[in-house]
Amino acid sequence: MSEWTIHGSRPVYSSPWTEPALLDVEPLGYPRYEHHLVRRAPVAATVVLNERDEVLMM
Repeated sequence: MSEWTIHGSRPVYSSPWTEPALLDVEPLGYPRYEHHLVRRAPVAATVVLNERDEVLMM
């Protein structure tokens, strides 16, 4: 498993439900770039995929 170096981060905005951020990351052996991260309040979620590749997200 490779390690990533996080050089910094900045929030896009914050609310009680979500906190999107932009991270300045450098994966081991790859160039540095800006990565999107979304933190959310604790939730339960499911994704259901049927035989026609249709997706239901709850």
